[in-house]
Order: sequence, then structure tokens, then C-alpha cells
Amino acid sequence: MKIRLTLAILSLGASLFCGRPVEGRGFGGSSSRSAYSSRGGSYSGSRSYGGSSGGGYGRAGGSYNRSYEGSHGGSADASGTRGAAYGPNGAAAGSTRDVSASGPNGRTYNSQEERGAASGTYGSAAGGSRSTSATGAYGQSYSSERQGGAATSPYGSAAGGSRSTSATGAYGQSYSSERQGGAVAGPNGATAYGSRSTSATGAYGQSYSSKRQGGAVANPYGSAAYGSRNTSATGAYGQSYSGERQGGAVANPYGSAAYGSRSTSATGAYGQSYSGERQGGAVANPYGVAAGGSASASGMGYYGQSYSAQRYGAAATGTGGYGAYGANAVGAYPDRAIGYGGQSYPAPGYGGQPDASPTYGSPAPLLDRAAYLRARLRGF
Repeated sequence: MKIRLTLAILSLGASLFCGRPVEGRGFGGSSSRSAYSSRGGSYSGSRSYGGSSGGGYGRAGGSYNRSYEGSHGGSADASGTRGAAYGPNGAAAGSTRDVSASGPNGRTYNSQEERGAASGTYGSAAGGSRSTSATGAYGQSYSSERQGGAATSPYGSAAGGSRSTSATGAYGQSYSSERQGGAVAGPNGATAYGSRSTSATGAYGQSYSSKRQGGAVANPYGSAAYGSRNTSATGAYGQSYSGERQGGAVANPYGSAAYGSRSTSATGAYGQSYSGERQGGAVANPYGVAAGGSASASGMGYYGQSYSAQRYGAAATGTGGYGAYGANAVGAYPDRAIGYGGQSYPAPGYGGQPDASPTYGSPAPLLDRAAYLRARLRGF
């Protein structure tokens, strides 16, 4: 990211000035100074700058350096650069900064930053990055990196970013995390995504980890979205936990659908346990609506107690081939609901049997035929 950003700014700056020589005024200068303290500290710094303009072109830049030394052994250094350019095709600017410091007992700190932006006839772009690291007097450590960028043009826009962090403690603790995400949009639609992962450990064997991700898409023909999450953890005395979740949805001019699921399990320090699962979904279109779900759970206690449960449910409503029929609902059955393929033969009203069965709970086939005839003759 840093190399690409630097090259992009340099290439744009070169394009701004190419084509004809620059004739105009130039300027520049430099300065430096230093100072000392009666307690033993010192300071020194310098800077320089320069630029030129004329004929519709211009540029300017500068740099600086600073250093400090304390009376107790600490020190710090900072340096950076800045620059900007403009021309008939656009403008660009950028900067860098580096900082380092050290203190007594081995403590250190370092940081680097880069930023840049450019704008031209066909669009604009900006980006930046930063990295940081530090150490403590008792073995602690920390590091972090960030970067991001965005661009836009007559054809659309895009943006993205990422971040990673890690740390350790004086007694073996640790932590790490990563994040990233992005988005794109254009005349034909848009999309976005993101993810995150985290892990940590404790001084007494505890642990934790988690992952998340999700995304979404939209265009003139419809939209869709999804997401998932996984989590696990352990305790100092053998406890454990794990969980998973996921879900999604889709929609278009012809209908929509959604689903989701979740599973969980846990154990205790004295043999206790629990597990559970859930899932469900729904579908809708011009011909009807259907939904279904299930849940199961089991548990065990410290003294041998046990528990288990299962639930099922579904519902559907719509228009059949020979007229309208009402809602069909099934709940708490071991077999799957009508319309979800749990039977050995297709469900009534969908044409799978040689002889059509009674339609959705009528007392007899004759009553079904009579209702059908009345519906057909109602308009005469």
C-alpha cells in the first residue's frame, strides 16, 4: 500500500509537469537550531522548503528533522516530508512522518505515517497508512498497522481499509485482531464486505477467538446479503464455549428469501454440558409464502440430570392450480412440514400422486369436487 501510494503520487506529479517547461518564480530556504538544558537535556532541529510556480504549474515541498535527549536517558526523533503540486490536469499532495523514542528500562516506541491525495480530470483518490510498535519495561509489546484508500471517477467509486493489532502482556497474556472491509459502487450497482478476527489468551490458560464476516450486493435486478460469526472460548478450569451463526437474504423482482442458523455448545468445570441448534428460513413470491424453522437443545447437569427438546414448525400460503386455498400450518411434528420434502410422496396439490388426495383437510373427495364446481360456476 505504501509503495503503491508513493508511486501514484509521483506519477501524477510527473504528469502534471510534463508537456512544456515551467517558467516562473522559484523559492526555497532552510533553517536549523539547537538548545541545551541545565539539567542535561538537549534539542536540535532543522527544516528546509522549496518550490516553484509559473505557466499554470506549481509545486512546493519541505522536510524537517527534530531530536530530543532527556536528562534520564530518554530520547526521541521525528522527521517528515510534505509536498504538493498542481497543473492543468489536476493536483496532488502527500506527506510522511517517522517518529521513534526510547526511555529508561528498555521502553521503545516507533511510528510511521504516509498520506496522499490526488484529483484530476477523471476523478480523485486518497490513501494513507500508519504503523506503530511499542515495548514496555517488563516485556510488554504492542504493534498495529492501518491502511485505507478511496477513489472516485465518473464510472463509480471504491473504498477499502484494513487494520491489524497485536499485543502481549508481562505475564504471558496475548491479543491479536485483524479487520478489513471495502465497498464499490457504480452505475450498475454496489457491493460491500467486511471481516474481523480476534484472538486472546490469559495468564492462566484462558483463550478466546472470534471470526466475523459479511457482505451485501445490490443492482437493478435485486439485492443480497449474508453474514457469519464463529466464537470459541476456554476457561482456566476447563470450561469451554463455542458458537456459530450465519444468515442471508436475497430479494429480486420475482420474490425474496431469507435464512439463518445458530449452533451453541458449552461445558462447565464439573462436567456440565449444553448444546443447542436453531435454523429457519422463509420464501415469498407472487404465488405464495412459505416459512419453516426448527430447534433442538440438550443439557446435562452436575448430578446426572439431563434435558433434551426438539421443535419443528412450518407454514405456507398461496394460490393453487385450481383456485385459492387457505393457509397450511404444521407444528411440533417429527416429520417435515408439507412442501419441504419430508414425505415419501409429494405433498397434496403439487401433482405428484396418480390420484389427487383430499385437498388440505376436506372431509371427502366429493366435497372437494363440489367446492371446485361452485367456484367455477360462481361467475355465471
